[in-house]
Amino acid sequence: MIWFCLPQGSAAGGLEVPDQVFVGGLPYYFKEEQIRVLLESFGPLRSFQLVTDLSTQIDKKAAYFMYQDVSVTDIACAALNGIQMGGDTLIVRRANHGAANQQPQPCSNPRVVLLLLNLTVKTYTECSAISAAESNSKFPALVSIRAPPLKDCEGHGRTPIDLVTVLDASASMQGIKLNLVKRAVKIVIENLGPLDRLSIVSFSSTSKRVLPLQRMTADGRESAILAVDSLKGGGRAGIAEALKKGFKVLEDRREKNPVASIILLSDGKDSYFRSRSQMLNQMLASICASDIQHEIPVHTFGLSKKHDANIMHAISDASGGTFSCIESAGMIQNGFALCIGGLLNVVAQELRLTVRSASCGVKIVSIPSGRHVSQISDEGQQGVVDIGNIYAEEEKQFLVYLSVLPSASHVKMPLLDVTCVYKDLASNELMQVQGERVHILRPEVCSPAEKEVSLEVDRQRNRIGVAESIADAQRLAEMGNLEGARALLAERRASVLASQAAQAGDGRAYVLAGMSSHSQQRATARGANGPKIKAKRKKKKKPKHSVVAALFTSGDHPQAVYFFSMSRAPVRSLAISNVSDSECLIYLGTQFGGLFLFSLDPKDLNAASASEPSSSPSVLQNIKFVRNILVGNSSVDYIHVFCEIGKVLVLLDGFLFLVDSLLLQPVKKLSFLRGISVITRRLTSSESECSNLSEGAGSSSEYTSTSQRFLKKLGGGIRANGLKVKEAMQHRVGNHVFSVVIGKRLILLEFVLSNRVGKSDQDVDDGSFVILKEIQCIDGVMAMVWLNDSIIVSTLSGYTLFSCVTGQSGVIFSLPDVSSPPRLKLLCKEWNVLLLVDNVGIIANAHGQPVGGSLVFHRDPDSIGEISSYVVVAKDGKMELYHKKTGRCVQMVTFGGEGVGGPCIVADEEDGSGKLIVVATPTKVICYRKLPAEEQIKDLLRKKNFKEAISLVEELECEGELSKDMLSFVHAQVGFLLLFDLHFEEAVHHFLQSGTMQPSEVFPFIMRDPNRWSLLVPRNRYWGLHPPPAPLEDVVDDGLMAIQRAIFLRKAGVETVVDDAFLIKLPSRDDLLESAIKSITRYLEVSRDKELTPSVKEGVDTLLMYLYRALNNVNEMEKLVCSANSCVVEELESLLDESGHLRTLAFLYSSKGMSSKALAIWRILARNYSSGLWKDHSSESSSHTVGTNILSGKETAAAEASKILEESSDSQLVLQHLGWVAEINQVFAVQILTSEKRDNQLPPEEVIAAIDPKKVEILQRYLQWLIEDQDSDDTQFHTIYALSLAKSAIESFEAEINSRILDPVRREETGISECSTSAIFQSPVRERLQIFLLSSDLYDPEEVLDLIEGSELWSEKAILYKKLGQEALVLQILALKLEDSEAAEQYCAEIGRPDVYMQLLDMYLDPQDGKEPMFKAAVRLLHNHGESLDPLQVLERLSPDMPLQLASETILRMLRARLHHHRQGRIVHNLARALDTDASLAILEERSRHVQINDESLCDSCHARLGTKLFAMYPDDTIVCYKCFRRQGESTSVTGRNFKQDVLVKPGWLVTR
Repeated sequence: MIWFCLPQGSAAGGLEVPDQVFVGGLPYYFKEEQIRVLLESFGPLRSFQLVTDLSTQIDKKAAYFMYQDVSVTDIACAALNGIQMGGDTLIVRRANHGAANQQPQPCSNPRVVLLLLNLTVKTYTECSAISAAESNSKFPALVSIRAPPLKDCEGHGRTPIDLVTVLDASASMQGIKLNLVKRAVKIVIENLGPLDRLSIVSFSSTSKRVLPLQRMTADGRESAILAVDSLKGGGRAGIAEALKKGFKVLEDRREKNPVASIILLSDGKDSYFRSRSQMLNQMLASICASDIQHEIPVHTFGLSKKHDANIMHAISDASGGTFSCIESAGMIQNGFALCIGGLLNVVAQELRLTVRSASCGVKIVSIPSGRHVSQISDEGQQGVVDIGNIYAEEEKQFLVYLSVLPSASHVKMPLLDVTCVYKDLASNELMQVQGERVHILRPEVCSPAEKEVSLEVDRQRNRIGVAESIADAQRLAEMGNLEGARALLAERRASVLASQAAQAGDGRAYVLAGMSSHSQQRATARGANGPKIKAKRKKKKKPKHSVVAALFTSGDHPQAVYFFSMSRAPVRSLAISNVSDSECLIYLGTQFGGLFLFSLDPKDLNAASASEPSSSPSVLQNIKFVRNILVGNSSVDYIHVFCEIGKVLVLLDGFLFLVDSLLLQPVKKLSFLRGISVITRRLTSSESECSNLSEGAGSSSEYTSTSQRFLKKLGGGIRANGLKVKEAMQHRVGNHVFSVVIGKRLILLEFVLSNRVGKSDQDVDDGSFVILKEIQCIDGVMAMVWLNDSIIVSTLSGYTLFSCVTGQSGVIFSLPDVSSPPRLKLLCKEWNVLLLVDNVGIIANAHGQPVGGSLVFHRDPDSIGEISSYVVVAKDGKMELYHKKTGRCVQMVTFGGEGVGGPCIVADEEDGSGKLIVVATPTKVICYRKLPAEEQIKDLLRKKNFKEAISLVEELECEGELSKDMLSFVHAQVGFLLLFDLHFEEAVHHFLQSGTMQPSEVFPFIMRDPNRWSLLVPRNRYWGLHPPPAPLEDVVDDGLMAIQRAIFLRKAGVETVVDDAFLIKLPSRDDLLESAIKSITRYLEVSRDKELTPSVKEGVDTLLMYLYRALNNVNEMEKLVCSANSCVVEELESLLDESGHLRTLAFLYSSKGMSSKALAIWRILARNYSSGLWKDHSSESSSHTVGTNILSGKETAAAEASKILEESSDSQLVLQHLGWVAEINQVFAVQILTSEKRDNQLPPEEVIAAIDPKKVEILQRYLQWLIEDQDSDDTQFHTIYALSLAKSAIESFEAEINSRILDPVRREETGISECSTSAIFQSPVRERLQIFLLSSDLYDPEEVLDLIEGSELWSEKAILYKKLGQEALVLQILALKLEDSEAAEQYCAEIGRPDVYMQLLDMYLDPQDGKEPMFKAAVRLLHNHGESLDPLQVLERLSPDMPLQLASETILRMLRARLHHHRQGRIVHNLARALDTDASLAILEERSRHVQINDESLCDSCHARLGTKLFAMYPDDTIVCYKCFRRQGESTSVTGRNFKQDVLVKPGWLVTR
């Protein structure tokens, strides 16, 4: 039973509310508004509060809320709890859940919230009873604490960590060890999340931080990988300084993640300390000196057997970490994965276990807790164990030894109360878990069953005892007492074997015997044969997808089927040769020198694999035994087939044997070579990558002599068809080169064929062997490959590369200590080499340089093969497939059963891209072929493994084996399967990812066949894995029936493929149908943006309307038909009409140009709004009163109708509907009449005649638009507009006068306002009338004047009289009626005659009609314009009654101005006369000038003699001849002076004076 400590208050710190609800596990991307929407689906909320981290102010994925209607609380909890959202599971429950039947224990923190992990506490006692009279001074009780899985931690996710890796980069780490360390660290980087932080410290001669502490985002990971790649080996190891720097990195943190740790890896000792004790003291001092050492454990890894295990263990022990011994370099990543897998899964910190005595007769004696600190207080009444961090799914067990005193019989005696307190990393709050109270029976006599020892308690006791014995034995051994140590361990071993747990067959007592593992109760890596664990603590998954399948299997036991038995002749070698597409040969070499030949027809295999298992009961129909021969008496070590020439090369007992491919001819032993240990054939990736060794052999005397020396043993010379000929005459038609290793010699051979015209493949003597080269090799060669010009050999010490051209060699890398011989495998598809060390394979190119990644196998394989993009390994009767690029194991096949009795052998086709694999054990051989990609995909789809199928297709598409169209095809196929499985959203997701799927393929799910688009639906496009398309209603009904059937079968114990979520909670038909319609709707909406044929577009848009109508989604329906669409009106008319969606139908008619039908509907809707027969649903959602609803609906109908009419040029249609639109809204009517959208404007005469006379403003606005915007010059329209405005102005003036007569209260009741406004016009009507009368000259002013003659519109009358030229009447109106002196004076200024001012003055002085004289206006007139008036006339007209003080100053100023103007005029007159006299004198002087000409006089222009020629003189006294004068002109002289522009005036007497 699990007990929870309940909060003393709510999350906000207030009082606990019974109906408060807690929700956890919310997706991280949910905003507060989205959470509220989710919760309010069951009713409005009374309160809502997100859980916030007080330190960071970041909202957590949890909240507290309460409904207004508390009755829906339990309904909401039941409906929402357990829902999967975004990969998280919602936890919804009452906040006080579980508090009714318990008494909360006091917590150390006064604020404990309810956000709890499912941490469980269990207790066990050694036996269930102790007799009442008996006492026990050391009675054990076991307390077990288990953390929950990470996925069950209420959706809070993993806790971020700060990690520092301190890596040894000294000289001893160079080569493969450092590369493997880099790979392991990269795996750590890949497993860290964006919130995790990583720092890397490397040390050799000095320690340095190559990567600062930074988050592992995409950029952070890239920086970390670059830092790891920069590590280079060299120098001595300085562990203490590096560890100190690692602590410094964590000490300097400003921000801290909840979990922090250091990983230290080294393969040696600290080279800077002479003694171990000095180094140990320095390291422990640096750890203890750190301010954060109590928080930061150091997990140490000792690599190889040379490291100082004591130092590593001491460091981990002092810091609270773990120590792992990595004996093999290949186990580095496993050790790292084990450590990181725990750090990444920390779910709680500061875990403390408290046990307290529950009876007065019970005391706590001791609590063995390993490294965890324990304390007993209160005289044995209480014990505490500080555990610290705990990982997900981790279990901690502690024995509590009690002293139990005698008690009364027949009493159920309470022993212990158990409590756990920890800090929840999700909420950063302290939690408390109360365990069930531990009881024990106290009968008088205990029965045998009651005395039975608990296995759980016995196991823990054995574990503690074994660990203590190991520690004691270690101390004895270090003191030199080896015998005592052995005796102690033997004694403990005997004790464990005699325990109840050991006798019950429990083996965990032996497995848990590691000291570091015991002290922390946490697994560590120990030795090279440790467990192969993954970086994350997850359950073992099934292979992602199957790549191969056994060809020859039948029944339910494929592992027991094979096509022949070799129990009498164990198989030792294999080879495959593809003779043709219809024949494949398989060669088997046995332990006793036999060579067996089998024939296989690949076509029959394909047919057999495609058929049902029952249809191929006999294996012999596919496999045929051809023949066998005996090559020798020892094991056949190697078989190579020259399929091009039909020869087989066999290595047996150190000799080579040659035989024809069909084993028809006798075997020929090549005795000139003996002692061969390894042989391989040369393979070339391209001609440009390799050298021609044959040409070098012919030109080198050394190689020729060597070949002759060996050929002499064969009979001398090179043979061609048995005849000795000269080498120059040899005609080579084939080039088959291979190399052999004999001792320390590496010999390169070539099998050379002569001209084989007329010869058969069975003729063994038609070729010879030529030795091309001999290279000094190394001893102990175990494997060899030859690619291009590089020969790579492997020995126990490492891998070496030889050049077949120069003979030089170089070490690729060394192997200090391996558990199995290194091997090589040529990967022919990519032309790379796989270098295998233990269970790690490194892919290198022909030059020995690593390329790509490494492959880590689950076990050290016996043999390796290649098939397409996969590597096949076999061991212990199991075959595994690994992807070359990802390194992931994708399939495991068991073929050998238990005890295969020897190594397994794998043979593949030589080109690496074949589809056949042969695997042999010593007793049987099995053939496998790669399943065609389509078969693999089909198989996964049948098993409902949709994600794996998509992943497989994506991989094959990246590798070029499948096209993108196939990926799209599979997405569509998966979508249909999901759709019939009722997963509609996921189905549409795959539909959208398919680039080849046509929208017409979903048409049958919407409309039954036959229909308009039936012929557009593709047929038989898929693999027949799903039923034919049917309407969604049928799909849902069939799916629900399948679920019901699955529930029945589950009850009967039969497994089904139906989704478990459907079985747990059966969905309703309505919900499923709604989800299906929404999903298909989403697909069609996206499809509208694609390029489709017109017919498909029609189907998409029309069927979308069907779906929207099914969902009653009016907004989307109207949005679709209002946009550019291809809907078919005939299909939707009756549908929308019958369902009452008239608005949508009207929009549809409008979009298709059917304006008449659309307007008819809008008119009906507008009429039915007012009558209450039809309401706008969209308006209802936003309005609250019926009146507002009707008004909004009528105006909406009128607005939509006006949009249609604005574009229509049909005057009859427009005028037909103008009336009802104007009744609803006159603005819409005006917009219709004045629209610029139509092609041809309406006839004005018809429009004016059709406008309702009562709608005066519509008429006026239309006439205004004709006159102002359309520039109409029709006098009739101008006059009608003026008369209409005048009439409206008269009515407005009279209404205003009447309103002034009413009292203010009456005016308010009647709603009459002085500033009335109009919906059409913003300005008052009189202002518009005046503006028009002033601006237009085309109306008839007399007709307008007749209309307003009897009114008080004096301003308008003045304008009209002005038009008629009635100046006196205009002045009379302006001066006397309107009393606007300024306007009157301005009008006089416009006339411009002085008599008009005098006329105005007379009006001011004698206004008549009984008015008083307007003296002020008269004075103002004289002041402004008196200068232009005659003072005498003014004085004559002044009235005797006028006060002199008003006019005296003005008259005096007038007189002075008059006198001044007179005098000024006389001055100007005299000056004019003086100027005239001066000009006359100048003219006389000019005329009196004389020029003397003689014979020497020259023309100033052409310099010719003037003589008696005619000449001319310019005002500047220059003289030219007449010819030059005509050319020059009379206005411009020779000097260039223009006298028209620059007149020469000589100063006269007046000007000078």
